[in-house]
Amino acid sequence: MIRIFSYSRSSTRMETPSIAELPQHLEDEDRVIWVDLEDPDDEEMGVLGGIFGFHVLAAEDCIQGGYLPMLDIYNTYAFFVLHAIDTAEMEAHLKTIEVGYFLGERFLVTHHAKQVKSIFDTRGKIAQNPSVLLNSPDLLLHNIIDTATDHYVPAIEALKNRIENTDNEPDEIKKLNIEVATLQQIGKLQQDVLTRLAKEDLPYITESYRIYYQNVQTHMIRAVQFAESCASQLSAHQTAHIVQTNNQQVQTVRTLTALITPLATATFLTVLLQPNLSDLVNLSDEAWASTNTLIILIISGSIAGLFKLKKWF
Repeated sequence: MIRIFSYSRSSTRMETPSIAELPQHLEDEDRVIWVDLEDPDDEEMGVLGGIFGFHVLAAEDCIQGGYLPMLDIYNTYAFFVLHAIDTAEMEAHLKTIEVGYFLGERFLVTHHAKQVKSIFDTRGKIAQNPSVLLNSPDLLLHNIIDTATDHYVPAIEALKNRIENTDNEPDEIKKLNIEVATLQQIGKLQQDVLTRLAKEDLPYITESYRIYYQNVQTHMIRAVQFAESCASQLSAHQTAHIVQTNNQQVQTVRTLTALITPLATATFLTVLLQPNLSDLVNLSDEAWASTNTLIILIISGSIAGLFKLKKWF
């Protein structure tokens, strides 16, 4: 799906032209254009190279996807990739949605495979008051990535909650490890991109707006710190689980030893003493069986009582 927003600075009017009308709007230097591509078809994707004339490598990177956060500067635009939290899935697992951005002097193009909440919310704001955000592409971009960055904190909190309540199943632990590692990798690279947007003298970000990007960078740094705390929490949880499991295994071995040793000792002593006792006492086989059982129980109980007294189990 393609959504095109064309804002006239002089008339303060917004239009939503078709793909066929887009070239005419781009030629008007009074206009700011936002093209949002959400899971677009081939015709819609054609605007990247056919209408905007983006470099074939940048267009291919955007179409193919599968990229970590990155930033490339071209002659008339900047192309970069950032990852937004998949807010629809974050309670069950932490996933991100790759978003490609083309930022020029009078336009912003966004591309994503599925709905991104920050972009959805921005479209709603524009519908209510287009002059606030569509007056400048870099201000529009800031609103999108600022909201997207804010979504990292609740997503990480949900992840931490899942770590605290995990049942330590191997598959679940493996899944959590992958999510935490992915979060750390994406977070650090995204922090680097936002640092460049905030600190470098990029041609498509107005100097007066740079302070707003620095604020987004600060929020991303905080998210990265939270991600590192998740990694520490998961590591500590795994260590505690291993210690608990080892302690349980040791206790089981000690309990089995305490139960088997008295019985084995009593049986051995009974077998050893039976010939001597049989010479002194004339008992039937049935009587001897009962006597042996009684002796075994007495010796076993005595040894078990001693073990218990010593707190061996």
